[in-house]
Amino acid sequence: MSEPMRVRITSEGADLAVRDFGGEGEAVVLLHGGPGVPDYLAAVAEMLEPQYRTITFDQRGVGSSMASRHRYELDDYLGDLEAVRQGLGLASMHLFGHSWGGLFAQAYAQRFPDCVRSLFLASPSGGLGEQWKATQREVFRFNRRQSGAVGFAAMGLWQTLMFLPQPLGDAGARRLMRRVWRNYFRDAREAPPANEEWLRGVHSEAMLATTKALGSVPAETLDGLARAPQLPALVLFGRNDIYETSPQVTRSRLPDARHVVLEGSGHLPWLQDPAGFRAVISDFYGITAVPDVV
Repeated sequence: MSEPMRVRITSEGADLAVRDFGGEGEAVVLLHGGPGVPDYLAAVAEMLEPQYRTITFDQRGVGSSMASRHRYELDDYLGDLEAVRQGLGLASMHLFGHSWGGLFAQAYAQRFPDCVRSLFLASPSGGLGEQWKATQREVFRFNRRQSGAVGFAAMGLWQTLMFLPQPLGDAGARRLMRRVWRNYFRDAREAPPANEEWLRGVHSEAMLATTKALGSVPAETLDGLARAPQLPALVLFGRNDIYETSPQVTRSRLPDARHVVLEGSGHLPWLQDPAGFRAVISDFYGITAVPDVV
């Protein structure tokens, strides 16, 4: 994989750490999930090289990106992505979004339809407002099942720490995400260890403030996406994903998209069913040879 060019792009109230992996073709911007965690999609970006110019960035307030005004409203995130597009001189771009990043991608496509060439939504969160709150309850139930009584009690303690002043707040968020990472795998004993550098980029303020903000946005905000000009779109979920209703909600919003379920995957398809995921992503983007991910 090529070493990315690292760029700082300023948005209103944020200073964003952007990685441009280059490539010969059209731009694909990858939006990571969370909220409150830094980017982890370099392996997906590698799958698209060199046919596409792949771009990732840490969202505001996480990893190497700053949120100077401590604002985490949906409009702030949309402004950040628009700043990335303009800062890199992109007339338009393909969007790949995972988890919350898949919801982020949909919101941007509705606000800026002329700037989006396609949507690849991997395990996207269901929606905004009450739909977002329902998704959070589903994630709560998933983690309770996966953690067991003792593990889930520990998660409750770490979540409580998140509300305390720093550095305790971030320490709680990082311990929480370490356990969540393990929970993504059906057998936590087989889970690869969470990357320590990635964990150091987890921040409680972004996690808590964004979660609250997305719950206050009316669910109907995304209704216009289905009425927008036809946009090539693919929606992918794992059979053992963390969500319960998100597949149905997303299908209702994007009935003309291609909807795929990977039987051998959970919430991290490029890790849990790499062959199946490579086949889907290469077909969608018209890639004839996709390199193996190490």
